[in-house]
Amino acid sequence: MRIPFITNWLIGRQMRDLALTALVHSNSHLHEDMNALSGQVKELVATSRRRELVVVAAQHFADVFDDTGLAYDEGDRLNDRQMQALTEVLRAAGHHKGADAWQSYAVPDETDADPFNNEDQEQAEPVSV
Repeated sequence: MRIPFITNWLIGRQMRDLALTALVHSNSHLHEDMNALSGQVKELVATSRRRELVVVAAQHFADVFDDTGLAYDEGDRLNDRQMQALTEVLRAAGHHKGADAWQSYAVPDETDADPFNNEDQEQAEPVSV
């Protein structure tokens, strides 16, 4: 035998319980998603800040090395890779004339050796005075 009032009340309570359980479950997923998104936003902000610092430093570097006299004095001491890197930074910063000046004073490498390589010194005989 069914008692309509109690049966309807039990069915309604069961439905409310199911609805509340689903709400709590979705709320926990939402909270997890919000935490994940918050972490991603923090990472993006940190990455953006690092990139901004690198851009500012590269611009300052380019401003300092946009100097024809410096290019004349030091251009022949850079190897091809160093010269390419320097001219790319200068051009990216808008210093095309400076990059051209550095390039004009460059001396092409016979090999892509490091100018500060000490291998030759190890093979040379010491000079006595």
